[in-house]
Amino acid sequence: MHGPAAEDTTNLETFLIAAHDADAHPDELNVCPNAALAQTFLGNIRQLQPKWNVVQYHQEMAFYVQEHKRCQQPAATAAP
Repeated sequence: MHGPAAEDTTNLETFLIAAHDADAHPDELNVCPNAALAQTFLGNIRQLQPKWNVVQYHQEMAFYVQEHKRCQQPAATAAP
């Protein structure tokens, strides 16, 4: 990929791949530990390439943020 947003796009995709890999492991609790970093990449892409459609990136990131929050919740205990 070339162009003004190439580095941020690559960084965001690497971040999302890592989040996907973490989400694939049920014991992993830190699915998306640094959403602010991903938001920065997304913001930079929007600024550098305002005509690009980044909705899919935003939706995927939102999913991993939600999964991260879910994993941080204490496990429910079974009733005796």
